[in-house]
Amino acid sequence: MSAVENVMKNIHIQSPTRVDLAGGTLDMWPLYNFVDSKWQGQVCTINVAIDIYTDVQIQTGTSQIILESKDIQLKAEFANLESLLSSSDNKLSLYQSVILYFQKPLQSYFKQHKGFHLITSSQSPVGGGLGGSSSLMISLLKSFAKLCQFQFKDDHHMVQVAHNLEASLLRTPTGTQDYYPAVSGGINILNYSPDGIQQKILPVDSNSYLEKHFLLVYTGKSHHSGINNFEVLKKAVTGDQRTLMALNRVAKIAVET
Repeated sequence: MSAVENVMKNIHIQSPTRVDLAGGTLDMWPLYNFVDSKWQGQVCTINVAIDIYTDVQIQTGTSQIILESKDIQLKAEFANLESLLSSSDNKLSLYQSVILYFQKPLQSYFKQHKGFHLITSSQSPVGGGLGGSSSLMISLLKSFAKLCQFQFKDDHHMVQVAHNLEASLLRTPTGTQDYYPAVSGGINILNYSPDGIQQKILPVDSNSYLEKHFLLVYTGKSHHSGINNFEVLKKAVTGDQRTLMALNRVAKIAVET
């Protein structure tokens, strides 16, 4: 029996969202290279995965390709992969980008199957500021990797793919810190240096100070960090001193944390 024939009938992936603790915005290239030399090589962002999840289910054995989002009340059906990828419906762009990335591995799947039913949902409200879109991207990548028997080289590789796919969709620069807690959970200390990104994961103990004193409040107002970060990036690239000083203060706080 081939790996594709042995694929699970139902794939169910959940990935956590996150809360920033320190160093936000510095995860966006090349901002972490713009800080004073005394901080270079030490720049870090710190965040923690929380029990608010994105959810992806893939049911195999269907006669069509069905894409369903519980969050935006979307349900679309396609006879084949080509018709899905050629659709001009903007609501499908996230799914199309992920499926296009897995197009070659999916060829083996479609030699044995006609379709699948993809269902996505998120416990984080749109614009909630918890990295919900990044978490959903990771859930999709994990799900299709499992469906196709595809292996990412490591967690950094998965984050790199997610980061590039989302930047392509949003048409704006994106950072990388939001994806790591969705991949691995825990408290993430991410160090940005000329050598790349190093990740240190700390467990969240149920009896820890953070667990006992953490309070998350939803204001009901949407947060669009991509737009804000792009403004910071533009000002930093053009040498705005107020912005550069602020980035150095953020770097100092994160390192001392």
